[in-house]
Amino acid sequence: MKKGYHKGQELTTSELGLSLEELAGQPLELFAREGAKLLLTVALEEEETDVLKRRPYERSEGSRGYRNGHRERQVSCGAGEIEVAVPRVSDTREAFHSQLLEA
Repeated sequence: MKKGYHKGQELTTSELGLSLEELAGQPLELFAREGAKLLLTVALEEEETDVLKRRPYERSEGSRGYRNGHRERQVSCGAGEIEVAVPRVSDTREAFHSQLLEA
């Protein structure tokens, strides 16, 4: 895993459905849980894209499988329990099981 500073897409608190007023005075554990949830959600979506070999709403000839919503799952992290939306994949040769959640 390559580490270090990366100037990527900017994300605002309002895009996350939060406001600075709501966050003020909150314990750091809340930030850790929300950060873990955000990172895991993005990683799970990328994993799903890798399995299907196409991004959401893309079509490709001869490929099998499709996105079939999400299911909520409780995951334990260093800052406590978080609930993440785990992608569902249907109509593939093998069942989709996240390698990220197996660790």
